[in-house]
Amino acid sequence: MTFVDAIKSGFVNFANFKGRAGRAEFWYWVLFYVLVSLVAGTVDNTSDTQTVGNLVSLAFLVPNLSISARRFRDAGVTPWL
Repeated sequence: MTFVDAIKSGFVNFANFKGRAGRAEFWYWVLFYVLVSLVAGTVDNTSDTQTVGNLVSLAFLVPNLSISARRFRDAGVTPWL
């Protein structure tokens, strides 16, 4: 799975808590989230507010939970500890 495919899959399957997410899909998603968070943090530091960072965190909340649950399932662990 390529970087772009992983990002598309993360947004298309944002509410899909069933199924599995491969290792590449999960780690490309994490990389994308970190990069977006760094950009949002830079914007927040230049404007002395934390609005952009809060919006990014809120926008990525459900997709992060979804892809994490699917990755746990792929690794053989129950996502509902």
